[in-house]
Amino acid sequence: MLDRNIVIKGIKTTIRPFMESDINEDYISWLNDDEIMKFSNQRFITHDRKSSLNYINGFIDTSNAFFAVEDIETSKLIGTITVYFSEREGIADLGILLGDKESAGKGFGKDCWCAMVEFLKKQDNVRKITAGTVSVNKPMLALMHAANMLEDGRRRKQQIIKGHPVDVLYFALFPNV
Repeated sequence: MLDRNIVIKGIKTTIRPFMESDINEDYISWLNDDEIMKFSNQRFITHDRKSSLNYINGFIDTSNAFFAVEDIETSKLIGTITVYFSEREGIADLGILLGDKESAGKGFGKDCWCAMVEFLKKQDNVRKITAGTVSVNKPMLALMHAANMLEDGRRRKQQIIKGHPVDVLYFALFPNV
């Protein structure tokens, strides 16, 4: 099991446990923003405080973890990172949401993504680190490449984005290989 109470410091970001107090109007607005969620399956759901609480409560008594991402200089919440961990298989599957539009394009995503990958690489119980995205999500592809993740599979024409079928790409990193 991963330590969900860990705080990880990058150069630009702090990754810390997501708390109920992080659920505010700004956070909920990210989840309901069509542009921010354009590649996420969450785009099909209308979110509110209750749905957000249900989501974070879903991590209780599991091996999975939900983290807040803050700007290290301002302590402003700018996004989240999830780690879905399979203890039996030793696989940590990552997801990221950078919702603060003012932070876009400033390297925060790369910083927190790589910091989390580096943290996971040092865990004895993590055999494989994985992530996936649609083929048209260029920022997410850049994050996975920045962390030296390699393509690990492809589901052709798996999802519909803006009316067009697109591939879903899976990436992986094997820390001890």
